Amino acid sequence: MAQRLQQCCQRDEDTIARYGGDEFIILLSDPETSQEAVRIAQNIIEAFAHPLALPDRELLTGPSIGISIYPDDGTHEEELLKNADRAMYRAKELGRNSYQLFSQSLID
Repeated sequence: MAQRLQQCCQRDEDTIARYGGDEFIILLSDPETSQEAVRIAQNIIEAFAHPLALPDRELLTGPSIGISIYPDDGTHEEELLKNADRAMYRAKELGRNSYQLFSQSLID
């Protein structure tokens, strides 16, 4: 799975980290627009659409992706993580294999 994520984020300045359990964080360093984050989210969904072959079975998983953008959605890491988490849970509510951009309506 980590290799698939790395293939979706190929710039040297981007960071991929396991946050815990089955959650990962992708930090895009200085994206030109929010559409770049959306493009990468779409690439991740496409990459995970194919089963992962394990020795005794195939594993199929569907990502739910939350996106928050600095500085619009937060000015420090805790706020950005919290807002990305809110967006991710909204994506889960709408069905797996999707992404959501954070918006203030997720708090209200």
